[in-house]
Amino acid sequence: MNLNNNVLRFRSPEPTSTEPKMIPKSLPPKLHPKVKRRRIAWLVLMVLFFCWCVTQLVMQEIKISKKEELLHTRQQELATSEAATRKLTKDVKKFQDKDYLMEQAHKHGYGKPGEKNMKVDNE
Repeated sequence: MNLNNNVLRFRSPEPTSTEPKMIPKSLPPKLHPKVKRRRIAWLVLMVLFFCWCVTQLVMQEIKISKKEELLHTRQQELATSEAATRKLTKDVKKFQDKDYLMEQAHKHGYGKPGEKNMKVDNE
């Protein structure tokens, strides 16, 4: 029987020992150049896609921060406008009061017919 024939041989012709053999790590088989090119192309596409995703994320974060700043300034403007509106509403209510109008008229030297305005000096 031919020992070099690997087709019919099931066991190795070397004697088996009880201690385990150190099997050297074999290198993976070389890849075909087309497979290498496909893998490199896939890697490049994935890196480009990842870079695009990161760029979009950064751009969106910048836009969001600008919109938040704009919102903050608009909220401040709204607060000042509401305060001014409350003050003006209060003034309008005061000017609709007849007693307040009479007081203002007397301060400016006006009065009802037959009334005399007297100035009092505060010391």
